[in-house]
Amino acid sequence: MTLPPIGFPAQSTSTLLRNLLSDLKGEADVARVEAVTGRIEDVPKALGGRVREPLELERDFSDLEQYRQIIAIAETRSAATQGAIENLRTLTDDLTNQATLALQNGTQNGLETMSRYADESLRSAISSLNTSIGGRAIFSGDAGDVLPLADAETIIAEVATLLSGATDATVASDAVRDAFNDPGGLFETTLYAGGTGDAPAAEIAEGERVNYQSRADEQVYRDITRNYAVLAVAYDPATALPDDVREGIAEAALLELRNAVDPLNRESARIGVAEERMDTMKARHIVTETALTESLNDLTGADALTAAARMQEVEGQLEILFLTTARLSQLSLSNFLR
Repeated sequence: MTLPPIGFPAQSTSTLLRNLLSDLKGEADVARVEAVTGRIEDVPKALGGRVREPLELERDFSDLEQYRQIIAIAETRSAATQGAIENLRTLTDDLTNQATLALQNGTQNGLETMSRYADESLRSAISSLNTSIGGRAIFSGDAGDVLPLADAETIIAEVATLLSGATDATVASDAVRDAFNDPGGLFETTLYAGGTGDAPAAEIAEGERVNYQSRADEQVYRDITRNYAVLAVAYDPATALPDDVREGIAEAALLELRNAVDPLNRESARIGVAEERMDTMKARHIVTETALTESLNDLTGADALTAAARMQEVEGQLEILFLTTARLSQLSLSNFLR
């Protein structure tokens, strides 16, 4: 009689057990992931090899996330632009009131105080127009790596040079205006360092772009910086000018500042339209994301309860397998004869 083998199982049986153990552990891991995430772990297998649809949905999700990031950056920059414009509006209103009272009263102390106030206003205006967000100067157009405007000292010094020795207020005012407005003139060659083109528009949806930024070389900003500087120089004791010229250039600057408020409002409104468009697209993206999520759930969603039940079942099978393996590994002649 041939006795059956005793002791350790044959190599083929051991390999079979190891493979079975590996398979069960894999099933347990899959079931555990699906129970936690609510997503099918092996999508191609579950969909019978149909991977195109979920891949397209994932791509759409990626596009939405990119648009969301672009809109967030654009909103930050547009808010900073609106804040700068609002500061210019406040500065212009305050300086206009200050200059009006000073010219009406005509006292030397009041006029010199007005010029100092204009100097401070120019510094604040330049600070606003030189605002940078994330290392990009928002008023520099397509040259966002450089600040657009020179400092207040440079601007005031250049305006003072243009006005020096003036004997006629109208001629003096025209000379400063031409220097700021003429192509290739003082402003464009010395005072403005930004780009001549607009900053890239933001693509907030497929085929949808918005231009939400402003440039410091636009006419309203040229006028504001020029007239702030003229008022700062007009009654500066260091400037040698006849009294009638001082008064004439100050009155001309004051008139232009009164007219600068409407252009500021229009620029703010233009950017506001872009901001409203961004809000609209954000709402649309939310709706689109909800629809994509439902579609993805239909394709790849796993029943968490079913997955949890399967995980418990597999864990039970693993326990039986471990117990069986342990018993087989302990077989010996003495144990067999007991």
